[in-house]
Amino acid sequence: MTAPDAQPSRPILGGLDYLRVIAVLLVTMQHAAAILGNTTRMTWGRVTFGQVGVAIFLAISGFLASQSRQPAWQWFVQRMRRIYPALWLVMVVCFWLTWLSGYKQFDAYQVISQMLGLGFFTHPDHLVNTATWFISLLLVCYVGVFVARLLKAPVLIGVVSSLGLFASSFWVPDPSFVVHLCTFSVAFVVAEMVPSTLVSKLMTLLGSLAVAGGIIHEPLFLGAGLSLIAVGLALRVSRAPPLIRLIADVSYEYYLLHGVLLVGILRGLPGPPAIRLFVALVSAMVTATFLRLLTRRIEHWSGEPRSV
Repeated sequence: MTAPDAQPSRPILGGLDYLRVIAVLLVTMQHAAAILGNTTRMTWGRVTFGQVGVAIFLAISGFLASQSRQPAWQWFVQRMRRIYPALWLVMVVCFWLTWLSGYKQFDAYQVISQMLGLGFFTHPDHLVNTATWFISLLLVCYVGVFVARLLKAPVLIGVVSSLGLFASSFWVPDPSFVVHLCTFSVAFVVAEMVPSTLVSKLMTLLGSLAVAGGIIHEPLFLGAGLSLIAVGLALRVSRAPPLIRLIADVSYEYYLLHGVLLVGILRGLPGPPAIRLFVALVSAMVTATFLRLLTRRIEHWSGEPRSV
Protein backbone atom coordinates (compact mmCIF):
# COMPACT_ATOMS: atom_id res chain seq x y z
CA MET A 1 0.00 0.00 0.00
CA THR A 2 1.04 3.56 -0.52
CA ALA A 3 -0.32 6.94 -0.92
CA PRO A 4 0.50 8.28 -4.37
CA ASP A 5 3.25 10.84 -3.96
CA ALA A 6 3.14 14.53 -4.65
CA GLN A 7 6.00 14.10 -7.12
CA PRO A 8 7.95 11.21 -8.64
CA SER A 9 10.48 9.33 -6.55
CA ARG A 10 13.96 10.83 -6.88
CA PRO A 11 17.37 9.52 -5.82
CA ILE A 12 17.66 12.29 -3.23
CA LEU A 13 14.63 10.81 -1.44
CA GLY A 14 15.84 7.24 -1.56
CA GLY A 15 15.28 6.77 2.14
CA LEU A 16 11.53 7.22 1.63
CA ASP A 17 11.58 4.40 -0.92
CA TYR A 18 13.02 2.10 1.73
CA LEU A 19 10.18 3.16 4.03
CA ARG A 20 7.55 2.38 1.40
CA VAL A 21 8.89 -1.15 1.10
CA ILE A 22 8.82 -1.56 4.88
CA ALA A 23 5.26 -0.23 5.01
CA VAL A 24 4.19 -2.61 2.23
CA LEU A 25 5.61 -5.54 4.20
CA LEU A 26 3.88 -4.47 7.43
CA VAL A 27 0.49 -4.14 5.74
CA THR A 28 0.93 -7.44 3.89
CA MET A 29 1.90 -9.27 7.08
CA GLN A 30 -1.18 -7.90 8.85
CA HIS A 31 -3.58 -8.88 6.09
CA ALA A 32 -2.01 -12.30 5.56
CA ALA A 33 -2.25 -13.02 9.30
CA ALA A 34 -5.91 -11.98 9.29
CA ILE A 35 -6.69 -14.27 6.34
CA LEU A 36 -4.89 -17.17 8.04
CA GLY A 37 -6.69 -16.43 11.30
CA ASN A 38 -3.67 -15.61 13.44
CA THR A 39 -3.30 -11.90 14.30
CA THR A 40 -2.19 -12.32 17.92
CA ARG A 41 1.42 -11.38 17.26
CA MET A 42 0.42 -8.50 14.99
CA THR A 43 -1.26 -6.42 17.69
CA TRP A 44 -0.17 -4.36 20.68
CA GLY A 45 -3.11 -2.77 22.42
CA ARG A 46 -5.08 -1.18 19.61
CA VAL A 47 -2.01 -0.86 17.38
CA THR A 48 -1.36 -3.37 14.61
CA PHE A 49 1.47 -3.84 12.13
CA GLY A 50 -0.94 -2.75 9.43
CA GLN A 51 -1.78 0.50 11.23
CA VAL A 52 1.92 1.30 11.56
CA GLY A 53 2.33 0.65 7.84
CA VAL A 54 -0.57 2.99 7.04
CA ALA A 55 0.92 5.65 9.33
CA ILE A 56 4.25 5.43 7.49
CA PHE A 57 2.54 5.94 4.14
CA LEU A 58 0.63 8.94 5.50
CA ALA A 59 3.77 10.53 6.94
CA ILE A 60 5.58 10.08 3.61
CA SER A 61 2.64 11.56 1.69
CA GLY A 62 2.37 14.51 4.06
CA PHE A 63 6.04 15.32 3.62
CA LEU A 64 5.93 14.97 -0.18
CA ALA A 65 2.78 17.09 -0.45
CA SER A 66 4.85 20.00 0.84
CA GLN A 67 7.54 19.55 -1.81
CA SER A 68 5.50 20.40 -4.88
CA ARG A 69 5.33 24.04 -5.94
CA GLN A 70 2.41 23.64 -8.34
CA PRO A 71 -0.65 25.90 -7.99
CA ALA A 72 -3.34 24.44 -5.73
CA TRP A 73 -5.76 23.42 -8.51
CA GLN A 74 -3.07 21.94 -10.72
CA TRP A 75 -1.62 19.95 -7.82
CA PHE A 76 -5.04 18.64 -6.79
CA VAL A 77 -6.02 17.60 -10.33
CA GLN A 78 -2.70 15.79 -10.70
CA ARG A 79 -3.32 13.91 -7.46
CA MET A 80 -6.78 12.83 -8.64
CA ARG A 81 -5.30 11.64 -11.94
CA ARG A 82 -2.90 9.53 -9.94
CA ILE A 83 -5.48 8.05 -7.57
CA TYR A 84 -8.53 7.24 -9.66
CA PRO A 85 -7.46 5.28 -12.78
CA ALA A 86 -5.83 2.48 -10.75
CA LEU A 87 -8.70 2.51 -8.24
CA TRP A 88 -11.33 2.21 -10.98
CA LEU A 89 -9.55 -0.60 -12.80
CA VAL A 90 -9.08 -2.63 -9.62
CA MET A 91 -12.59 -2.02 -8.31
CA VAL A 92 -14.24 -3.06 -11.59
CA VAL A 93 -12.50 -6.42 -11.24
CA CYS A 94 -13.30 -6.66 -7.51
CA PHE A 95 -17.02 -5.94 -7.98
CA TRP A 96 -17.18 -8.44 -10.85
CA LEU A 97 -15.47 -11.17 -8.78
CA THR A 98 -17.68 -10.39 -5.77
CA TRP A 99 -20.83 -10.63 -7.89
CA LEU A 100 -19.59 -13.81 -9.55
CA SER A 101 -18.79 -15.51 -6.23
CA GLY A 102 -21.75 -14.16 -4.28
CA TYR A 103 -19.35 -13.35 -1.43
CA LYS A 104 -21.05 -10.03 -0.63
CA GLN A 105 -24.18 -8.24 -1.73
CA PHE A 106 -23.91 -4.69 -3.05
CA ASP A 107 -26.02 -2.17 -4.93
CA ALA A 108 -25.43 0.67 -7.39
CA TYR A 109 -25.03 3.19 -4.57
CA GLN A 110 -22.11 1.22 -3.12
CA VAL A 111 -20.48 0.86 -6.53
CA ILE A 112 -20.65 4.62 -7.12
CA SER A 113 -19.48 5.39 -3.60
CA GLN A 114 -16.44 3.13 -3.76
CA MET A 115 -15.58 4.28 -7.28
CA LEU A 116 -15.46 7.81 -5.86
CA GLY A 117 -13.26 6.63 -3.01
CA LEU A 118 -15.88 7.41 -0.37
CA GLY A 119 -16.65 3.86 0.73
CA PHE A 120 -15.25 4.28 4.24
CA PHE A 121 -17.87 6.95 4.94
CA THR A 122 -20.84 5.19 3.34
CA HIS A 123 -20.17 1.44 3.78
CA PRO A 124 -17.43 1.14 6.45
CA ASP A 125 -18.37 -2.39 7.49
CA HIS A 126 -19.33 -3.74 4.06
CA LEU A 127 -16.58 -2.66 1.68
CA VAL A 128 -15.72 -4.68 -1.40
CA ASN A 129 -11.90 -4.87 -1.24
CA THR A 130 -11.74 -3.75 2.38
CA ALA A 131 -8.27 -2.25 2.06
CA THR A 132 -9.67 0.60 -0.06
CA TRP A 133 -10.86 2.36 3.10
CA PHE A 134 -7.45 4.02 2.85
CA ILE A 135 -8.55 5.93 -0.27
CA SER A 136 -11.17 7.82 1.77
CA LEU A 137 -8.49 8.82 4.26
CA LEU A 138 -6.13 9.89 1.48
CA LEU A 139 -8.81 12.03 -0.18
CA VAL A 140 -9.48 13.87 3.08
CA CYS A 141 -5.76 14.57 3.45
CA TYR A 142 -5.45 15.84 -0.12
CA VAL A 143 -8.51 18.05 0.17
CA GLY A 144 -6.97 19.50 3.33
CA VAL A 145 -3.73 20.29 1.49
CA PHE A 146 -5.69 21.80 -1.40
CA VAL A 147 -7.61 24.13 0.93
CA ALA A 148 -4.46 25.03 2.87
CA ARG A 149 -2.67 25.93 -0.36
CA LEU A 150 -5.62 27.84 -1.72
CA LEU A 151 -5.80 29.93 1.46
CA LYS A 152 -2.01 30.03 1.76
CA ALA A 153 -2.31 28.73 5.32
CA PRO A 154 -0.53 25.35 5.58
CA VAL A 155 -0.86 25.27 9.34
CA LEU A 156 -4.64 25.14 8.83
CA ILE A 157 -4.83 21.39 8.26
CA GLY A 158 -2.73 20.79 11.38
CA VAL A 159 -5.15 22.82 13.48
CA VAL A 160 -8.23 21.23 11.92
CA SER A 161 -6.97 17.66 12.32
CA SER A 162 -5.94 18.37 15.91
CA LEU A 163 -9.43 19.65 16.68
CA GLY A 164 -10.84 16.58 14.99
CA LEU A 165 -8.67 14.34 17.16
CA PHE A 166 -9.83 16.17 20.28
CA ALA A 167 -13.48 15.80 19.27
CA SER A 168 -13.05 12.14 18.38
CA SER A 169 -11.80 11.39 21.88
CA PHE A 170 -15.34 12.20 23.09
CA TRP A 171 -17.58 10.97 20.26
CA VAL A 172 -15.70 8.37 18.21
CA PRO A 173 -14.95 5.00 19.83
CA ASP A 174 -11.98 4.33 17.52
CA PRO A 175 -10.10 7.54 16.61
CA SER A 176 -7.52 5.81 14.40
CA PHE A 177 -8.81 7.62 11.28
CA VAL A 178 -8.16 11.02 12.84
CA VAL A 179 -4.82 9.90 14.28
CA HIS A 180 -3.75 9.02 10.73
CA LEU A 181 -5.00 12.41 9.56
CA CYS A 182 -2.89 14.06 12.24
CA THR A 183 0.17 12.05 11.13
CA PHE A 184 -0.23 13.35 7.59
CA SER A 185 -0.87 16.89 8.84
CA VAL A 186 2.16 17.02 11.12
CA ALA A 187 4.47 15.78 8.36
CA PHE A 188 3.01 18.31 5.91
CA VAL A 189 3.08 21.30 8.26
CA VAL A 190 6.61 20.60 9.49
CA ALA A 191 7.99 20.21 5.97
CA GLU A 192 6.07 23.28 4.77
CA MET A 193 6.90 25.65 7.62
CA VAL A 194 10.34 24.63 8.90
CA PRO A 195 13.69 25.20 7.12
CA SER A 196 14.70 22.05 5.25
CA THR A 197 17.82 21.62 7.39
CA LEU A 198 15.63 21.19 10.48
CA VAL A 199 12.83 19.01 9.09
CA SER A 200 14.53 15.69 9.87
CA LYS A 201 15.36 16.68 13.45
CA LEU A 202 11.93 18.14 14.18
CA MET A 203 10.06 15.14 12.79
CA THR A 204 12.23 12.82 14.86
CA LEU A 205 11.56 14.93 17.97
CA LEU A 206 7.79 15.12 17.43
CA GLY A 207 7.71 11.41 16.65
CA SER A 208 9.52 10.65 19.90
CA LEU A 209 6.97 12.72 21.83
CA ALA A 210 4.12 10.86 20.12
CA VAL A 211 5.70 7.50 20.99
CA ALA A 212 5.96 8.62 24.62
CA GLY A 213 2.30 9.62 24.51
CA GLY A 214 1.46 6.24 23.04
CA ILE A 215 3.23 4.40 25.83
CA ILE A 216 1.76 6.55 28.59
CA HIS A 217 -1.73 7.30 27.33
CA GLU A 218 -3.07 6.14 23.93
CA PRO A 219 -1.39 3.26 22.03
CA LEU A 220 -2.67 4.59 18.69
CA PHE A 221 -0.09 7.37 18.93
CA LEU A 222 2.67 4.77 18.71
CA GLY A 223 2.07 4.25 15.00
CA ALA A 224 2.03 7.99 14.37
CA GLY A 225 5.20 8.52 16.37
CA LEU A 226 7.11 5.65 14.80
CA SER A 227 6.17 6.83 11.31
CA LEU A 228 7.35 10.39 11.97
CA ILE A 229 10.63 9.13 13.42
CA ALA A 230 11.06 6.82 10.42
CA VAL A 231 10.51 9.64 7.92
CA GLY A 232 12.83 11.94 9.87
CA LEU A 233 15.62 9.36 9.75
CA ALA A 234 14.87 8.33 6.15
CA LEU A 235 15.41 11.91 4.96
CA ARG A 236 19.08 11.43 5.78
CA VAL A 237 19.34 8.59 3.23
CA SER A 238 19.77 9.96 -0.27
CA ARG A 239 19.70 6.90 -2.53
CA ALA A 240 18.05 3.51 -2.86
CA PRO A 241 18.91 0.62 -5.22
CA PRO A 242 16.79 0.06 -8.36
CA LEU A 243 14.82 -2.87 -6.91
CA ILE A 244 13.74 -0.83 -3.88
CA ARG A 245 12.74 2.06 -6.12
CA LEU A 246 10.74 -0.28 -8.35
CA ILE A 247 8.77 -1.71 -5.42
CA ALA A 248 8.21 1.77 -4.03
CA ASP A 249 6.98 3.04 -7.40
CA VAL A 250 4.23 0.40 -7.65
CA SER A 251 3.32 0.31 -3.96
CA TYR A 252 0.04 2.21 -4.48
CA GLU A 253 -1.12 -0.25 -7.13
CA TYR A 254 0.14 -3.12 -4.99
CA TYR A 255 -1.93 -1.91 -2.06
CA LEU A 256 -5.11 -1.68 -4.12
CA LEU A 257 -4.93 -5.27 -5.38
CA HIS A 258 -2.85 -7.24 -2.89
CA GLY A 259 -5.80 -8.15 -0.66
CA VAL A 260 -7.69 -9.86 -3.48
CA LEU A 261 -4.67 -11.96 -4.45
CA LEU A 262 -3.87 -12.80 -0.82
CA VAL A 263 -7.41 -14.07 -0.23
CA GLY A 264 -7.52 -16.03 -3.48
CA ILE A 265 -4.11 -17.67 -3.13
CA LEU A 266 -3.92 -18.22 0.64
CA ARG A 267 -7.40 -19.72 0.76
CA GLY A 268 -7.55 -21.30 -2.67
CA LEU A 269 -4.18 -23.01 -3.13
CA PRO A 270 -2.88 -26.07 -1.28
CA GLY A 271 0.55 -26.27 0.32
CA PRO A 272 2.45 -24.72 3.25
CA PRO A 273 1.35 -21.17 4.21
CA ALA A 274 4.87 -19.78 3.60
CA ILE A 275 4.87 -21.02 -0.02
CA ARG A 276 1.36 -19.70 -0.65
CA LEU A 277 2.31 -16.33 0.83
CA PHE A 278 5.38 -16.12 -1.38
CA VAL A 279 3.31 -16.91 -4.47
CA ALA A 280 0.77 -14.26 -3.46
CA LEU A 281 3.49 -11.62 -2.94
CA VAL A 282 5.14 -12.29 -6.28
CA SER A 283 1.78 -12.36 -8.07
CA ALA A 284 0.72 -9.09 -6.47
CA MET A 285 4.00 -7.38 -7.34
CA VAL A 286 3.91 -8.51 -10.98
CA THR A 287 0.27 -7.48 -11.35
CA ALA A 288 0.96 -4.14 -9.68
CA THR A 289 3.80 -3.47 -12.12
CA PHE A 290 1.55 -4.07 -15.13
CA LEU A 291 -1.18 -1.93 -13.56
CA ARG A 292 1.30 0.91 -13.01
CA LEU A 293 2.37 0.77 -16.65
CA LEU A 294 -1.26 0.95 -17.71
CA THR A 295 -2.12 3.84 -15.40
CA ARG A 296 0.87 5.78 -16.65
CA ARG A 297 -0.56 5.50 -20.14
CA ILE A 298 -3.94 6.70 -18.85
CA GLU A 299 -2.33 9.63 -17.03
CA HIS A 300 -0.55 10.56 -20.25
CA TRP A 301 -3.73 10.30 -22.33
CA SER A 302 -5.64 12.44 -19.81
CA GLY A 303 -3.11 15.25 -20.21
CA GLU A 304 -1.07 14.98 -17.03
CA PRO A 305 0.26 18.46 -16.25
CA ARG A 306 3.99 19.04 -16.14
CA SER A 307 5.63 19.64 -12.79
CA VAL A 308 6.30 23.27 -11.97
